[in-house]
Amino acid sequence: MSEETNIIQGNKEKALINDEFVACNRNRILVVDDQKAIRDVFRLLITCQLPQCQVDVAENGTEAVELFHQDHEGILLMDLCMPVMDGETAFYEIQRICQIENYEMPSVLFCTGYQPPARLHDILTNNSLHGLLLKPVSCETLVSEIRKRMAA
Repeated sequence: MSEETNIIQGNKEKALINDEFVACNRNRILVVDDQKAIRDVFRLLITCQLPQCQVDVAENGTEAVELFHQDHEGILLMDLCMPVMDGETAFYEIQRICQIENYEMPSVLFCTGYQPPARLHDILTNNSLHGLLLKPVSCETLVSEIRKRMAA
């Protein structure tokens, strides 16, 4: 193991010993949608309006969980209805990983063009860092909601 790896490992272990969360990167955004056109438009809008942000993309919840576990994005734009793993299931899996690994929970902005399930209400009312965006969403709304989460 390199000295740098030992330092990183040591810092993570130190954070866990002190009951501190391993922080998410609020300038790193993960766009999760099964429709490539939506992923591409969201990425373009975010990149143009928030050039300090890095945008990652995933086409389903399974990919989102894997990317989050690897990169600790601070803000997730998560479609609710996707094949392989839907957005709500991915949310709960990411929440489980955060609890086990002592990671900070990212802000999740659920995006949907459909009526959201009633059980999503609990997620949204129990934590103001999360939110719901109804498609089609305007550029102004998307950027405004991301900025709110970046400042949290």
